[in-house]
Amino acid sequence: MDKNLYETTKLFENGLSDEESVDQLKITLSSIENQLKNAIRLEEITLQMLNVVMGLDLDAPTQLKDNLENLTQEQIDLEIMESDLNLENNVDYKIALNLNEQRYFEWKLAKSRALPTLNGFVSYGALSFGNEFTFFDRGQDYFEFSSFGAGP
Repeated sequence: MDKNLYETTKLFENGLSDEESVDQLKITLSSIENQLKNAIRLEEITLQMLNVVMGLDLDAPTQLKDNLENLTQEQIDLEIMESDLNLENNVDYKIALNLNEQRYFEWKLAKSRALPTLNGFVSYGALSFGNEFTFFDRGQDYFEFSSFGAGP
């Protein structure tokens, strides 16, 4: 990229290229350099996060011995392609079914709010009066009462 910028700058100085090409290459080079610095910085942060997840000291020396390509190749199971796909065993499918069922019941609940309601109540009690505490004696006179009702 540096070589392209140098060559384009020389072409511009000799009048064979326009200034816009030089400026565009400078911006592109600057963007690539920033991305490289950011990637280097993220590598250190990512290794520190890996140490934290593994319960190691933040600055413990961690060296990765495998690359991503080898790890993915080891995990590829070609037998999956030959087996039949059973959606009923798929977790995402089950979640989608549960969501559909939930939405159905929410819809029914919303519809039921438009229906008329009926409330009712029943109450029963007994009272007795006296100058002495004889409430558990047989023959004690009680005044019984009850009430019930219904409304919207």
